[in-house]
Amino acid sequence: MSLLGIVSTVLSWTTPQKQIKYLLAKKDFREWETFRDSLVHRWLNTNIMCGLIMSAMSTVLFSSATISNAAFALGVISLLSSLIAIGFGVGLMYVLGDVPGSRLHIIGCLHLRPYIFALSVPQIWAVVSFTAFFASVCVFVWEATNKGWLAREWS
Repeated sequence: MSLLGIVSTVLSWTTPQKQIKYLLAKKDFREWETFRDSLVHRWLNTNIMCGLIMSAMSTVLFSSATISNAAFALGVISLLSSLIAIGFGVGLMYVLGDVPGSRLHIIGCLHLRPYIFALSVPQIWAVVSFTAFFASVCVFVWEATNKGWLAREWS
């Protein structure tokens, strides 16, 4: 998959309502506010999921069980990515929370690609966090089966 394909997939995934081209062509400022509100709702859900991932990962990292360096490194990456995603999500909710639709339309017309990229930053870091979390748990479980406390022999 090329870089352009990845970017278009991320952009289509982060656009929960109407397409940006539709919003730019139709100068309905209420539609821009609906678009912003749907993004705020998505960022809120992303922040909740990142908080849950952080809780689960900190439980794994700071438990008394021995974990490998790979699982620990992936866990730290997951924690940091979750913090970054939450920070960007809260920041964008704070900055764009009460911006009128006419201003959103102007920003979208002048700087479309950087605007869309900035709106998708919380989801990108959330995907990094989720991927690192699942990889860390897979490494943790894989190593646990070799230690015998998770895998039980049936006789």
